Amino acid sequence: MTLALVIIVKNGAKGIGGAVESVKSLVNEIIIVDSGSTDSTIDRAKKYTQKVYYKKFKNDFSKLRNFAHSKATTDWILVLDADEVLYNNAFGSIPQLIKSLKYDGYWFRRRWYYDGKHYLKHGLFYPDYQLRLFRNKPKYRYIQRVHEELTIPHEKTQQIDADIYHYNKSLTQNPMYTKLAALDFKDLKKPKIWYLWQTIYTFINMFFVALLRGKGILDGWIGIKAHYYFAVSITKAYWEAIWS
Repeated sequence: MTLALVIIVKNGAKGIGGAVESVKSLVNEIIIVDSGSTDSTIDRAKKYTQKVYYKKFKNDFSKLRNFAHSKATTDWILVLDADEVLYNNAFGSIPQLIKSLKYDGYWFRRRWYYDGKHYLKHGLFYPDYQLRLFRNKPKYRYIQRVHEELTIPHEKTQQIDADIYHYNKSLTQNPMYTKLAALDFKDLKKPKIWYLWQTIYTFINMFFVALLRGKGILDGWIGIKAHYYFAVSITKAYWEAIWS
């Protein structure tokens, strides 16, 4: 079985080397799709592969990811972002996982590292399972503009004991993600009262419940801020869906 690493990136020159280096001994092919970098991302990417493509971002991450995956010629695809690395506890298992006849996808735990030193261990931020390794079939596509999901039946996937390290310098959510989430929510075509209820419920659930029942508060002040900003970004998206 063959495996491709697929990365979509914009202005990720500082991190892309680490992402590729963390898995290059495992993969047969490296696909990098740039969506408009103005730094040295493309030059650095070409040090690892000639399969570097450009695709303009048009407010839809699923379309961008589906384009990237269409360039892979392997049996399986492994997805990383430019600010992520695959921790070595996955190395021994991946060659066996992709031989599976039962599963078509695998969920990795994602560790959110803030400031490069501390990771958020509780609440919404860990284990934060991500479907990152999957069989390369045309019918498996990403949907939704943001917080993309793969159309692989859940029973065809499995959670595994392996981590992806995600390095994020900021605790705040990019306003673009909120805007795109609002468009996805608007597509649901629900009554305004439903969006209002979701605005209230989501903030309570993602902030207070995640901090207390989810033990996010054990991460201290950073954990409180991270849950607050994340909750605000999603509730704001529901609110914007009412008026957009």
